[in-house]
Amino acid sequence: MWTCECGEFNNDEASFCVACKKVRIVDKQKEDIKEAVHETENMFRKIQEFILLDIALLCIVAIVSFVVAVYADFDPDDKVIAYILLFIVVILFQLFLLIGILRMFYNAAINAERNTFFLQKIYELVKQDETKAEKEETDPKPNF
Repeated sequence: MWTCECGEFNNDEASFCVACKKVRIVDKQKEDIKEAVHETENMFRKIQEFILLDIALLCIVAIVSFVVAVYADFDPDDKVIAYILLFIVVILFQLFLLIGILRMFYNAAINAERNTFFLQKIYELVKQDETKAEKEETDPKPNF
Protein backbone atom coordinates (compact mmCIF):
# COMPACT_ATOMS: atom_id res chain seq x y z
CA MET A 1 0.00 0.00 0.00
CA TRP A 2 1.10 3.53 -0.70
CA THR A 3 -0.37 6.87 0.29
CA CYS A 4 -0.90 9.61 -2.26
CA GLU A 5 -0.40 13.33 -1.56
CA CYS A 6 -4.17 13.65 -1.26
CA GLY A 7 -4.23 11.07 1.55
CA GLU A 8 -5.81 8.22 -0.43
CA PHE A 9 -4.47 4.71 0.17
CA ASN A 10 -3.78 2.83 -3.08
CA ASN A 11 -2.72 -0.65 -4.09
CA ASP A 12 0.99 -1.19 -4.90
CA GLU A 13 0.15 -2.31 -8.43
CA ALA A 14 -1.73 0.90 -9.25
CA SER A 15 0.29 3.40 -11.25
CA PHE A 16 -1.88 6.39 -10.38
CA CYS A 17 -4.09 7.48 -7.51
CA VAL A 18 -7.74 6.53 -7.81
CA ALA A 19 -9.05 9.56 -5.92
CA CYS A 20 -7.07 12.45 -7.43
CA LYS A 21 -5.89 10.73 -10.66
CA LYS A 22 -2.27 11.76 -10.17
CA VAL A 23 0.52 9.53 -11.44
CA ARG A 24 2.71 7.79 -8.89
CA ILE A 25 6.45 8.17 -9.42
CA VAL A 26 8.73 6.40 -6.96
CA ASP A 27 12.43 7.22 -6.53
CA LYS A 28 13.33 3.75 -7.81
CA GLN A 29 11.21 4.35 -10.92
CA LYS A 30 12.98 7.66 -11.50
CA GLU A 31 16.29 5.77 -11.60
CA ASP A 32 14.81 3.25 -14.06
CA ILE A 33 13.84 6.11 -16.37
CA LYS A 34 17.48 7.18 -16.52
CA GLU A 35 18.47 3.63 -17.51
CA ALA A 36 15.77 3.46 -20.20
CA VAL A 37 17.58 6.17 -22.17
CA HIS A 38 20.34 3.69 -22.95
CA GLU A 39 17.95 0.91 -24.01
CA THR A 40 18.35 1.71 -27.71
CA GLU A 41 22.13 1.72 -27.38
CA ASN A 42 22.01 -1.69 -25.67
CA MET A 43 19.73 -3.02 -28.40
CA PHE A 44 22.17 -2.03 -31.15
CA ARG A 45 25.05 -3.46 -29.12
CA LYS A 46 23.19 -6.80 -28.96
CA ILE A 47 22.62 -6.68 -32.71
CA GLN A 48 26.34 -6.10 -33.24
CA GLU A 49 27.13 -9.07 -30.99
CA PHE A 50 24.69 -11.24 -32.98
CA ILE A 51 26.30 -10.23 -36.25
CA LEU A 52 29.84 -10.80 -34.94
CA LEU A 53 28.83 -14.23 -33.67
CA ASP A 54 27.26 -14.96 -37.06
CA ILE A 55 30.44 -13.96 -38.89
CA ALA A 56 32.55 -16.09 -36.53
CA LEU A 57 30.36 -19.15 -37.06
CA LEU A 58 30.39 -18.70 -40.84
CA CYS A 59 34.21 -18.49 -40.76
CA ILE A 60 34.38 -21.69 -38.72
CA VAL A 61 32.03 -23.44 -41.15
CA ALA A 62 34.15 -22.23 -44.09
CA ILE A 63 37.35 -23.55 -42.47
CA VAL A 64 35.75 -26.91 -41.68
CA SER A 65 34.43 -27.13 -45.25
CA PHE A 66 37.89 -26.41 -46.62
CA VAL A 67 39.46 -29.05 -44.38
CA VAL A 68 36.83 -31.60 -45.36
CA ALA A 69 37.29 -30.84 -49.05
CA VAL A 70 41.09 -30.94 -49.08
CA TYR A 71 42.33 -33.31 -46.40
CA ALA A 72 39.58 -35.83 -45.76
CA ASP A 73 39.69 -39.29 -47.33
CA PHE A 74 35.98 -39.61 -47.62
CA ASP A 75 34.11 -41.21 -50.42
CA PRO A 76 32.38 -38.67 -52.68
CA ASP A 77 29.06 -39.56 -51.08
CA ASP A 78 30.43 -38.89 -47.58
CA LYS A 79 31.74 -35.47 -48.68
CA VAL A 80 28.29 -34.56 -49.99
CA ILE A 81 26.71 -35.54 -46.66
CA ALA A 82 29.33 -33.49 -44.77
CA TYR A 83 28.63 -30.44 -46.93
CA ILE A 84 24.88 -30.84 -46.51
CA LEU A 85 25.24 -31.05 -42.72
CA LEU A 86 27.41 -27.92 -42.67
CA PHE A 87 24.88 -26.13 -44.86
CA ILE A 88 22.06 -27.13 -42.48
CA VAL A 89 24.07 -25.78 -39.54
CA VAL A 90 24.54 -22.45 -41.33
CA ILE A 91 20.84 -22.18 -42.23
CA LEU A 92 19.72 -23.02 -38.67
CA PHE A 93 22.11 -20.50 -37.16
CA GLN A 94 20.91 -17.80 -39.57
CA LEU A 95 17.31 -18.56 -38.56
CA PHE A 96 18.16 -18.34 -34.86
CA LEU A 97 19.94 -15.04 -35.50
CA LEU A 98 16.95 -13.64 -37.38
CA ILE A 99 14.51 -14.81 -34.71
CA GLY A 100 16.63 -13.23 -31.97
CA ILE A 101 16.80 -9.88 -33.75
CA LEU A 102 13.07 -9.92 -34.54
CA ARG A 103 12.24 -10.71 -30.90
CA MET A 104 14.41 -7.80 -29.80
CA PHE A 105 12.65 -5.42 -32.23
CA TYR A 106 9.24 -6.76 -31.15
CA ASN A 107 10.04 -6.13 -27.47
CA ALA A 108 11.24 -2.62 -28.32
CA ALA A 109 8.02 -1.94 -30.26
CA ILE A 110 5.85 -3.24 -27.40
CA ASN A 111 7.72 -1.07 -24.89
CA ALA A 112 7.36 1.97 -27.13
CA GLU A 113 3.62 1.32 -27.49
CA ARG A 114 3.21 1.02 -23.71
CA ASN A 115 5.16 4.22 -23.15
CA THR A 116 3.06 6.05 -25.74
CA PHE A 117 -0.17 4.86 -24.12
CA PHE A 118 1.05 5.85 -20.66
CA LEU A 119 2.15 9.31 -21.87
CA GLN A 120 -1.20 9.80 -23.61
CA LYS A 121 -3.00 8.96 -20.36
CA ILE A 122 -0.86 11.48 -18.48
CA TYR A 123 -1.56 14.11 -21.15
CA GLU A 124 -5.32 13.52 -20.88
CA LEU A 125 -5.20 13.84 -17.10
CA VAL A 126 -3.22 17.09 -17.32
CA LYS A 127 -5.65 18.47 -19.91
CA GLN A 128 -8.60 17.59 -17.66
CA ASP A 129 -6.94 19.38 -14.74
CA GLU A 130 -6.30 22.44 -16.93
CA THR A 131 -9.90 22.57 -18.17
CA LYS A 132 -11.19 22.23 -14.59
CA ALA A 133 -8.93 25.06 -13.47
CA GLU A 134 -10.11 27.26 -16.36
CA LYS A 135 -13.77 26.55 -15.55
CA GLU A 136 -13.22 27.44 -11.90
CA GLU A 137 -11.60 30.73 -12.91
CA THR A 138 -14.42 31.70 -15.31
CA ASP A 139 -17.37 30.54 -13.19
CA PRO A 140 -18.33 33.03 -10.48
CA LYS A 141 -18.43 31.56 -7.01
CA PRO A 142 -21.62 32.17 -5.08
CA ASN A 143 -21.28 34.21 -1.89
CA PHE A 144 -23.29 32.99 1.06
